[in-house]
Amino acid sequence: MFEKKKIFIGIEISEEVQKQLWGVSVSMQRFGYPIGWISQEKFHITLIFLGYLAEEKLDKVVTVLQETMFSFSSFIVTLGKISAFPSIKNPRVIFVSLIDGLGQTKNIYDDLSRSLSGTGFTLEKQEFTPHVTLGRVKDDDFYLKRKVGEMISRFKLPNFKMFRVSTISLFESIQVSREFVYKVLLSVPLGKPQTRFT
Repeated sequence: MFEKKKIFIGIEISEEVQKQLWGVSVSMQRFGYPIGWISQEKFHITLIFLGYLAEEKLDKVVTVLQETMFSFSSFIVTLGKISAFPSIKNPRVIFVSLIDGLGQTKNIYDDLSRSLSGTGFTLEKQEFTPHVTLGRVKDDDFYLKRKVGEMISRFKLPNFKMFRVSTISLFESIQVSREFVYKVLLSVPLGKPQTRFT
């Protein structure tokens, strides 16, 4: 029997940039604030979170990826601005956003959203801001949020290396003990009408 899998679509990040992001994270961790920090190997750019899917739904997602991604070309991404959701004054999620590749990433998101919605998926209706999550603030304390906001506002990022996006990946989020690990189920090349299983 096929168990439902927790699925999202996203963009993998080069190992070099993952290391740079981890350096940023480590510097912030020294402040000692109660923040759930993302581990280095889990850094990625989420496009669409789909939740728990049965086999039939998962097959539909694969079909959508195969049918849409060949119309896009590979592109360069550079990270470069640190911020927070919903705002720096009320930080819940600390992230680094894109400088280069923002438009291309949004175009891919828009195309995937239209195609998946047309296939019967109900997606979250919210503004899409491509980003890499660094951590999530665990406490709702006003004083803590103010201190975290000050940390974000004053933090100086390194000059991130650019990396090329040539595939869009289908991830499974798997719970191992109290942690979630991400497994790439499928990587679909941009600009090519075929897929590469991993």
